[in-house]
Amino acid sequence: TAPLERALQLQPDLSRARRLLGAAYLRQNRIDDAMRHLKQLVQDSEARYLLGLAYFQKEDFTHAIPHFEAVIKRKSRHAKAHFNLGNCYLRTGKIAEGRTTLRAFEKLMREEEQLSALQRLVRNDPQRLQPRYELAELLIKRTEWELATTELKACLAIAPHDEKASELLGYIYLQTEAYLEALEVYGGLVEAHPESAIYRNSLGIVYMMQKRPRQAITQFETATRLGTTNPQLYRNLANAYRQIGERAKAEQAYQHYRFLND
Repeated sequence: TAPLERALQLQPDLSRARRLLGAAYLRQNRIDDAMRHLKQLVQDSEARYLLGLAYFQKEDFTHAIPHFEAVIKRKSRHAKAHFNLGNCYLRTGKIAEGRTTLRAFEKLMREEEQLSALQRLVRNDPQRLQPRYELAELLIKRTEWELATTELKACLAIAPHDEKASELLGYIYLQTEAYLEALEVYGGLVEAHPESAIYRNSLGIVYMMQKRPRQAITQFETATRLGTTNPQLYRNLANAYRQIGERAKAEQAYQHYRFLND
């Protein structure tokens, strides 16, 4: 701890040094010293977690709770924060909240195990597509867009015209507002699968995001002919007509949407 203390004397706003020092003091059971540093880093999620842990170690569960709650609000998949918060709730008589939070912790741990298993499968057999699909889908669920994109691009390097990888990649581009990339992906999917109402609908959505409603209408109209029982297609078509001032057509499409949605 001495080098970190000296670093802070020279430059008091060294957040990382302060967090590391707080963690070191916690390990040494110097809880008050740990708290002195960690209290200055309330915007840092990991420091906030350590501060909650310091209160937990002092058995001050009431004061630990808001720190763990704040960490989970910022990082919903922070498993250790869920575990400690659940135990704090139980220790303070909030039994239902404690059980719910501990169930969330168990779910997160199962997800982490699944993630590790899939990563291991990919490492052991990098040419197999199925584990990469499953890994990408799990990463998408976790909104870890960059990592998911990496896996899907690896799939396309193995199989350049792979439909599933392209579909998932297009979804990521839409979610991350990368509309030029989404246009390229969904344009390719529509060209390869012109009979797919789903891909045409997605391409239409990309055009709408690019403020190109007329191109969107072309895709939505074709999609409604291909997938006439999907109400969302008609809602999207109505919105596109509205964008270009075609109110009668917009109303007709919207009524069709309501009819299918009832």
